[in-house]
Amino acid sequence: VNSPECGTILSDALKTKLSTLLTARGPDAQNAVGVAFPANVAAIDDSGNSPSNTSNVLLDLWMFGSVLHIQGESVTTQPCVDQNGNILLWNGEVFGQEDESNLDIQACESDTPAVARMLAFAADSIAKSDAAPILHSEHCRAITTAITHCLSTIHG
Repeated sequence: VNSPECGTILSDALKTKLSTLLTARGPDAQNAVGVAFPANVAAIDDSGNSPSNTSNVLLDLWMFGSVLHIQGESVTTQPCVDQNGNILLWNGEVFGQEDESNLDIQACESDTPAVARMLAFAADSIAKSDAAPILHSEHCRAITTAITHCLSTIHG
């Protein structure tokens, strides 16, 4: 549904249809994550639903991943959410990486958690290196630059 006031809204029926179509491409694991970004706080609900309190929501995202298990000892669901609430919905496979990437893929794991760890490390490094308070926009720009650099070192 498109609305000038509300943007594009996915109905539950459309989410179900999209989920069904994607499941055929990756039948081994499915996961949905809903994220709402209100004016002052981001709320994550890893059950796949948007949080119930969405007053003053600026952005409401619904992400669905469907995985065909081909790498690692066990299937890694996507979107992948780490303990800090970072989310990675990764459609790719790492074939190699440059030495500077800090990407450590264990022989028994999927590349998704390794990429998620690398990106979180890059963002955390920027956050921890700030000796003096900086403007929010400068902080976001520094994190974006670090993450972009990390992604540029991945071959795949």
